[in-house]
Amino acid sequence: MNSYIRAHIALDTQPIILNFLSLMGEEADSYVIENEDGSYRANARSILGLMYMATEHPRELFLRNMTNDGVFPPWLDSFRMYGTPSTEELAF
Repeated sequence: MNSYIRAHIALDTQPIILNFLSLMGEEADSYVIENEDGSYRANARSILGLMYMATEHPRELFLRNMTNDGVFPPWLDSFRMYGTPSTEELAF
């Protein structure tokens, strides 16, 4: 069982999603966007995946670093969800 940390984020408009994608394109690590229970995932660099996730799961989007090192880009804070805790640790 690996534990991992993920960040609760808000991607609620197309300009925000496009800004997120432009910043994410510069990252070397592998990231996914997932819903609250992890049953739906999309590549964090996929515009179609992000649009789907933002439409179907608008309040429960989480960014997960697939390298399991718990490191997130410094610019991520501007996308965090409305004052919720910055990270949530889960065990699977």
